[in-house]
Amino acid sequence: MKKSLKVLFGVSALALLFTAAPVMAAEFETNGDNTTTGSNSDNENEFEIESEVESEVENDAEIDNEAEVDTETGDNDVEDNTTVEDFTTGEMNVTGEWETVANAGAVLLGADDGSLSGEANFVNDTTGSDSENENELDLEHEVDIEIDNDAEVNNEADVEVNSGDNDVEDNTTVGDITTGDAHVELNFFNEVNSN
Repeated sequence: MKKSLKVLFGVSALALLFTAAPVMAAEFETNGDNTTTGSNSDNENEFEIESEVESEVENDAEIDNEAEVDTETGDNDVEDNTTVEDFTTGEMNVTGEWETVANAGAVLLGADDGSLSGEANFVNDTTGSDSENENELDLEHEVDIEIDNDAEVNNEADVEVNSGDNDVEDNTTVGDITTGDAHVELNFFNEVNSN
């Protein structure tokens, strides 16, 4: 019976070690017993379990985000007037947002990947005198992961903002001239090779 407990503990320890590997999960269940054996007999249970997982992920991404903004408010010509009242040019508000996510494919393998779990139960009970009873488990779990990510991201913003640029000439009376504010907000967010 001691031999049985050692084997069970060994299998549990292996399962814990392999849980951290990010590959497909594997399960097994093994039962072996030597019960009511004859005297002077040789009794053997032999199990061989092989688990092999190969995963290859290759991601290539080339992304170009380009923004060209040309805004203008004002640029008024006020000339040769006797009286010019107050005037105001409008405000400019430009907002842009780009979000790029690429090469996150390995996440598709799943959150519980990499585990090897199972149960092995071996029993030697009511064995004959001078009999040899053996239970053997050979467990092999192999994980091969290859991830190749290549990403090239280019973010380019060409912004030209012009407020004002009013021409006021040869007027007798001119009121107040107010040019509008210019607001530009551009946001680029890139997340690549996150597996």
